[in-house]
Amino acid sequence: MIYSYRKVDKFLISELIKEELWATCPTEFNDNYEMSFLVDYDEIYTWIKYDNNLLNKFVEKYAPNNQNLIDSEHYYKSYIHNFICDIIDGIKSDLYVRCFSKYKKAKNMLGLYADSYKGVVLGYDENEFSDNELVDINYDDDFCLSKGELLVLIKKQLGFMVDMKEYKRIIKNILKNKYKDWKNEGEIRLFQFNENKELHKKINRTPVFPKEIYICERMAPVDILTIKNIVISHNYKKDKCKLYQMITSLDRSNRGIKCIPICLDNKRPDINKYAYINESGYVMIPSLNEMDYK
Repeated sequence: MIYSYRKVDKFLISELIKEELWATCPTEFNDNYEMSFLVDYDEIYTWIKYDNNLLNKFVEKYAPNNQNLIDSEHYYKSYIHNFICDIIDGIKSDLYVRCFSKYKKAKNMLGLYADSYKGVVLGYDENEFSDNELVDINYDDDFCLSKGELLVLIKKQLGFMVDMKEYKRIIKNILKNKYKDWKNEGEIRLFQFNENKELHKKINRTPVFPKEIYICERMAPVDILTIKNIVISHNYKKDKCKLYQMITSLDRSNRGIKCIPICLDNKRPDINKYAYINESGYVMIPSLNEMDYK
């Protein structure tokens, strides 16, 4: 099982009701150093300075009003830095990513991604994602690219034609690495290449629904009812999803987060009281007063 930490909002409710899985462009992620890698500014400066093709493109794009700037070692590093940041932003915009974790009870993620313990943890069977590719994250503060890989990224950023198969291999390798500060997340990523340059995309071809849902202990009662009845409605017609209540035990001999099974009624609920899709395809959530997401 792999786990997704979520806030209860119209996007979550829509995914559950429609049995969809959405991914996001990494430009929207909260880590400013997402998809970054270490480089040698002096080395890149040398490559550009002594390659006329690279030099002309670089000056044209980054210093059009100062043709001699590349010869000024006092200023060039700030331009190289902006150049590398643009490369990283370009890589981010070429991907859709959905983040999961190996862990279902990680306190830092319950606070950060599950709305301060007011959200849910969704447990998925990774075998359902055969249409996409899952990658385990490697945590490395010293990750860098080879000279050949970096030159591919430099040339693409400056507008030169590159081998797109090699380019995709490189950015997949970048995707697999993060700084060690994030190691306790135990992250697994599902990704697709972003051909349409959109921020969000539905990435499942067949219906997908969590096998397990864990209700965080500070979730509002009305949200518990919404999630519970969506699960009952799903279980009435398809494979069973198990529902659990998370509780933090303060018992010295049995402390930690406990997951208590919730017994679900077999009777089909009136799902329209909690969340439903109207005739126009919009998700209606009376308790949230949100009716604008299609």
